[in-house]
Amino acid sequence: MTLEGMKQRRAIRADVDAAPAADHLQFRSKYRVGEGIIASALTRTVAEWDALIVATPADVVEKPRQPEKEQQQALAPAIEKTEQKTGFITLGLEQGFVKFIRKPAKMGMDYIFWIPRVYVKNGLVDPSCEYEVYLKKR
Repeated sequence: MTLEGMKQRRAIRADVDAAPAADHLQFRSKYRVGEGIIASALTRTVAEWDALIVATPADVVEKPRQPEKEQQQALAPAIEKTEQKTGFITLGLEQGFVKFIRKPAKMGMDYIFWIPRVYVKNGLVDPSCEYEVYLKKR
């Protein structure tokens, strides 16, 4: 993690502490980051972030990121294990999709798949957008 990343996470944590009732979507739009960065910011207190910032030299260089396809291939075994254990996994917007397991629900003559409200509340799903859905039988 770079020094700038630490400073950004410290600022996010300070804002969350100042307004704990605020929705994560507000912080995501303010800082233009995904839910993963918000979650990362919440792993430490402001004082801990300050200590990390002081202890980190300004010339620390972050290693280059893997291309997305290689990254997904590297994550595949861990994703499958998590999916098998819990039956539920969320991959953030960084990967471009959210995955969850549901049985279809009967609604009149039709069947539907409902999206958990927490995904809308935390900004992972925007109800005003159109989504492409892929079905895979388990």
